Amino acid sequence: MQRYIKSFATLTDQHISLIKDQYPSGFDKNDLVVMKTGDGRSFEVLEVRGQDAIYLVKVSNDLLEKVDDDLWDLPDNELLGELAEMSSTD
Repeated sequence: MQRYIKSFATLTDQHISLIKDQYPSGFDKNDLVVMKTGDGRSFEVLEVRGQDAIYLVKVSNDLLEKVDDDLWDLPDNELLGELAEMSSTD
């Protein structure tokens, strides 16, 4: 299965739907996985499994603090816009 690293700014409606399906109440720090780069740096991702791929969605602490449970009640296209706007200000 292919693995892709994505940022919130590049997510599609399909990705948002997968996240909402797998994390129906939203997500928090406990849902994140720490990834290490070849040069020893690390970053946190939210693992989202699709039918043919695993998406590792980068999540910064700033973005995590901005996301609240009410966002998950928005329609996917509105949620996508909100998340993209939040991640572009990180």
